[in-house]
Amino acid sequence: MKKEEVEILKNAVRDEIIKVLHQECKDNPTSECWGPIIWSYLHGIVDAIPCPKCRSEGQKLMIFIHDIVNVKLGKEIYDKRNFREVLAELDELRKNLKYDHEINIVVEHYGSERD
Repeated sequence: MKKEEVEILKNAVRDEIIKVLHQECKDNPTSECWGPIIWSYLHGIVDAIPCPKCRSEGQKLMIFIHDIVNVKLGKEIYDKRNFREVLAELDELRKNLKYDHEINIVVEHYGSERD
């Protein structure tokens, strides 16, 4: 897919989300209304990843990110086992990158143009 096609698709998804939010939350513009809609779209995007390994990792990370938000909001963690596993993986990554400059090297090597 060309960069232009990705932008068109991204904008179409964004426009659809905005349309649904306006329809569903116009009388209740609170996070209790729009939050579940946004999370549903985000989880759905990850579920659409064609590569099984990437999809599985994406689902794991999306649940982790969702649980980080839950913790910040004082809500219950949805998947405690997943939360512990991802934290352990992040901790292991941090241990393996012993120095800050190693982290910078990884970011420089694997980072996108936006970094």
